[in-house]
Amino acid sequence: AFEETTEPRTAMADALETALAQAETLLEWPQTPQWQLERPELLTQLQRVVAAPDFLAPEYHPFAAEVTFEGSWYGLKVRGLIDRVDRKGEQLMITDYKSGTSKPQGVQDAGGRLSLDLQLPIYLQAALPSLWPEFRPAGAAYFSLRSARVIDRVRLPGSELEAFVERVHAQLSLGALPPRPDPALKACEFCRFEAVCRGGARAARKVAPWA
Repeated sequence: AFEETTEPRTAMADALETALAQAETLLEWPQTPQWQLERPELLTQLQRVVAAPDFLAPEYHPFAAEVTFEGSWYGLKVRGLIDRVDRKGEQLMITDYKSGTSKPQGVQDAGGRLSLDLQLPIYLQAALPSLWPEFRPAGAAYFSLRSARVIDRVRLPGSELEAFVERVHAQLSLGALPPRPDPALKACEFCRFEAVCRGGARAARKVAPWA
């Protein structure tokens, strides 16, 4: 947890140098000539991030960071790690850091497209009530460290989330888990099991010699 101050941005900016030094020690980071050149650039980037308007909502203060959780979400057991939680009175706000400039791909919606975000809804509906039931969830957002801005905020399409969970429960109860990638095969780009997959991009490349 963080110590609450009247100027959280100033306190966080002042702590960057010390925090980076601690990270270097913890990770046993090699102090190469290249790193000595990159280190000031990284500190400048971090200072820009902390100063960005989207980094911290008005009247909120950092409350917790890198918090692990386990809980239940629509009857499914879930677990994960939250990057940062901010507090304003009895309200809590979640920030999830992204190194890129676009929000992560979601899971398949009813049409098979990767448009349904689960990460932020799970944080909001399962993690916060599990960790701090005495507080009220106020929102959640993806924050890009590269562009220093919020790239998406949580949406709670209840009927779509419930439909997704129903599909998961049905498939698990039947033991039916066939490979069923999205139409654009975007999910296949990051799959580690392409060599043994019976669907997706690998199946599309398997064309008979006489075809």
